[in-house]
Amino acid sequence: MRSAHCHVDHALSTAVAQVGLSLVEFTVLDILEEQVDAHLRMQDVACVAALTTGATTRLVGRLESRGLLRRVICASDRRGIYTELTDDGRDLLAAARPVHDAALRACLEDPATVAAVSSAAAAISRR
Repeated sequence: MRSAHCHVDHALSTAVAQVGLSLVEFTVLDILEEQVDAHLRMQDVACVAALTTGATTRLVGRLESRGLLRRVICASDRRGIYTELTDDGRDLLAAARPVHDAALRACLEDPATVAAVSSAAAAISRR
């Protein structure tokens, strides 16, 4: 399973790098776009992206400096900070999504990946 994961991760990282994103940057932009208001609290971004709060703060800072998202104060309690997708972030995500999805599709159709996942699933079911 590890080899399949590494193969997929590498393919997706290479694909989104074509439009200037890392895979975790793509993931965060994608997560934000899926939200009703295109924003999440910083700690929720960290949780969903499987990052520490410190790593999330640095990542959000980089994306914010590129104009892809912004931080806004929560209007209801004035303590929380939301991370919000910008129009430029949406545009870059729209450019990245086709290459990401094509790479994912190619990985899932790759016989070696299918065999690795099948082998891992069989090992898990025997436990």
